[in-house]
Amino acid sequence: MTSSQHRRRTACAAALAAVLTFPAIADGHDDHGDGPTTSTVIALGAPVAGTLGGDGDVDVFRFDLLGQTQVDIRTTGQTDTTGELTDSAGMSLATDENSGSGDNFSISQDLGLGIYYVHVSGTGDYAIDIRTVGERDDLHGDTLASATLLRLLSDAEVAAVSPSALLYTAGRIFPTGDDVDVFRLDVPHDGTDLTLRAVGTANANGSLVDSADMELMADAGDGNFRMSATLDTGIYYLKVSAADRGAYRVLAQYSGTPGPDAGGTPGSGDDDRDGDGVPNHLDAFPDDPTETTDADANGIGDNAQPIALTYNYMGAADDGSSVSYSGQTARQMLISAMKAEIGGLEEAIGMEDTVRATLNFYITGDGVDDTPHGFTVAGGEPVIPGPTYGDVSTGKNLGSKTAGQDKPEHVLGGEFFGWDALDEGSMPIDLVNHYIDRLVVEATDGNTPLISTVDGQVAVDGVYIDEHGRDYQQLVQKFLGGAVAFSQGTADYLSTKWGDYLTTVEGKDYTGAEHKFDEAFGYYGATRDINEYTDDEAAAKGGREGWGMGYHDTNEDGSIDLRAEFVFGHAQNCAKRDRGSNGATDYSKEAADAFLLGRQILGNAAASGNGLSDDQLVALHDQIAIAAKTWEKCIAATVVHYINDTVGDMGKYEAGNFADLDNFKNVAKHWGEMKGFALGLQFSPFSPFRDGSVDGITVDSLKTVLSLMGDAPVLADGSQGGVMPADGAQAAIDAHIEGLMDARDILQTAYGFDPAVVEGW
Repeated sequence: MTSSQHRRRTACAAALAAVLTFPAIADGHDDHGDGPTTSTVIALGAPVAGTLGGDGDVDVFRFDLLGQTQVDIRTTGQTDTTGELTDSAGMSLATDENSGSGDNFSISQDLGLGIYYVHVSGTGDYAIDIRTVGERDDLHGDTLASATLLRLLSDAEVAAVSPSALLYTAGRIFPTGDDVDVFRLDVPHDGTDLTLRAVGTANANGSLVDSADMELMADAGDGNFRMSATLDTGIYYLKVSAADRGAYRVLAQYSGTPGPDAGGTPGSGDDDRDGDGVPNHLDAFPDDPTETTDADANGIGDNAQPIALTYNYMGAADDGSSVSYSGQTARQMLISAMKAEIGGLEEAIGMEDTVRATLNFYITGDGVDDTPHGFTVAGGEPVIPGPTYGDVSTGKNLGSKTAGQDKPEHVLGGEFFGWDALDEGSMPIDLVNHYIDRLVVEATDGNTPLISTVDGQVAVDGVYIDEHGRDYQQLVQKFLGGAVAFSQGTADYLSTKWGDYLTTVEGKDYTGAEHKFDEAFGYYGATRDINEYTDDEAAAKGGREGWGMGYHDTNEDGSIDLRAEFVFGHAQNCAKRDRGSNGATDYSKEAADAFLLGRQILGNAAASGNGLSDDQLVALHDQIAIAAKTWEKCIAATVVHYINDTVGDMGKYEAGNFADLDNFKNVAKHWGEMKGFALGLQFSPFSPFRDGSVDGITVDSLKTVLSLMGDAPVLADGSQGGVMPADGAQAAIDAHIEGLMDARDILQTAYGFDPAVVEGW
């Protein structure tokens, strides 16, 4: 079974999903939230009832638009209502008091694609209705006569665009669940192999009919439809429906050779000299019907020389593997082991030096070569190399490879930022040492923090969490993942001047360029055959026997080789975010494919002895950018995930108390993971925060994200980092939640995340 059969992951889903929700206030009368983060999602064309309690009560409703349209917003009932329309940034777009019937408000506004909020105020019962105007209520016709023409796209066209989500056509089942959207398909040649598929939140059903409206096939199972058929010349129609309203995107893709006279895109008239069904401008070999692509730019078609499916490459002498990144594996293990060490700390009064030495071992590496690594896998299989760290790779530590300690320029722009308690001019290693200092205090001072729950005060059972809700186990691990692995992988190895390293390393079977690329892959953390894993398997969340715990004995030697067969760190997080996107992202495969193709380009150059051609260098840099940016997207998406978790945890606070001890520990854990990962986003030169690729996004935008998070979470009593709030606990809690949601919005813009996916992560 191929990776694509295992994974069935498709690109980008459309919007319209439920927003984070929170409990009603204690008296039970606040049926709708008072702000954007607690708003009620309202479906267009479906009125919702509400009750305003007066005394400043405001009900806030959210609605999402997929395109430009006029929107009418109005209330009905006997209550005197006032309405305000705002955009996702909080900017007021319109207000009204009495333009509707009676004392109701009515707002009509022309709006574009985006998220909007309606704020309703007054005292009493009412109903709110939001509708789009005229025929624009429905994006696509519901009959064959009113069908939308859906362009057929070739395999080559889909492969040429990344992400392929850009090629999908948006739609929505609206305003009722029995809505049907109809698309017209013009098939110009007999024997056209056509695949129709949908992604999105609507769980769309599909039905293919001919021009006489005779059904040819249908897919109405769980999830979005996917249908394949071989069709003759003619006009066909795709009908899209769903049990409930929602958004979707649809794609029609053809494969094979439609016919000797075919143009590139059916019906387009593009020239296709070799008759292979791929237009000349997309065909790397326009006169060779057996070849269409040359992904590694070496002049040999991908059919004659396919791109490798696994990260295994022979050396120039063909006498063994040229892949080597054991040092990176050792550091992945050290990060993992340091996390476990912190989690196992117990109160040791007066043992400051012992605790500090225990933690500094991982930073300095003193005696590391002779120390058993003790690394185990969930199923208990033996692991290799071992038993010591030195058997994996000698002389390794984390401190010397923390950004700025290896090379000062790896603190990009000469500035490390994001933790306000540090002195100006501090380096990333200073933050690591700060965390260690705090752990030493927590583990040796004999003080056990007490936190207030609804059932009374409870002692915190973990010395790595301080009284202010900072989980240093999570902060240390996640920050080192960014300051060591991500920084080294992107700012160092993927930023290599490749032309300077094309000679074979003495005594090795690889060039310096190949080795540096391998080291970046090692820091990413994937297995050599990561594309053979499902998302569940790579995330260690289940799957096939022998695969479902994040590793697999691929060479069947009875052991798990940590240098090739175990999913570490950020590669695992890529899979976690993919599985949480409901098929809308495929970061795991996108990153892996870029690493595979980039490594093959360097291997070709090594084998030829002719260096990198201009075309190869361009192709290499393209893949490096994809690998680095996708890797970063996985980190940023994980930050979004923990923003959502932290906001959810804070929603469980009750009248200045934590719901229970787990509520406190969860907010500490999730906030620590969020902040630790977010600090790492500053270490890549390929970042959208640094490369100017996104309008309005700069390094200052990332500084804002980190500032909004603060140096500690806001606790149930409204305090943050030991500072009590000036305006009461709930105001401080609401402000922190609003700030976290603003940070999430910045990340969504910077990385082009789908709003619906962001809501669900």
